[in-house]
Amino acid sequence: MNAKHQGGWAFSVGENLDTFWRMTAHFRSGAYLEAQRDLHENLVVDEPPGLPQGGAWHGRDASERIKRLVTNLWDREAGPLGVWDCGDVVMAYREITWTSKQTGKSVVSPQLEMYEFQEGQIIRTTVYIKDVVGVLDTLEP
Repeated sequence: MNAKHQGGWAFSVGENLDTFWRMTAHFRSGAYLEAQRDLHENLVVDEPPGLPQGGAWHGRDASERIKRLVTNLWDREAGPLGVWDCGDVVMAYREITWTSKQTGKSVVSPQLEMYEFQEGQIIRTTVYIKDVVGVLDTLEP
């Protein structure tokens, strides 16, 4: 089933997908405490190695801490969001334009995020950025 939802599209509609959309809406609006209700207390967010935010981040506030670090370095513009409901996993894909706040240099890179669920909450997020080197190069004068 192909369903339109909040500026994107999704295949299938299930409880985990509803949780994903609710969490995403809260983060976009800056309602971080509300978003954290959909995150498991043992949440792990894996960001690509080599980036300033690279590595494993732990705890319900991990996504918020990552966002603060990233937004200090880059302005980001996200393209349309595609989402797949795969049962205990929700996959999200979009292209993101990364523009360094310091250098003004930009790159567009596809990004895939895999959200794993346990007991109706997100317990792990794994982020794949295709052009890590390009994103890093935006920071170099």
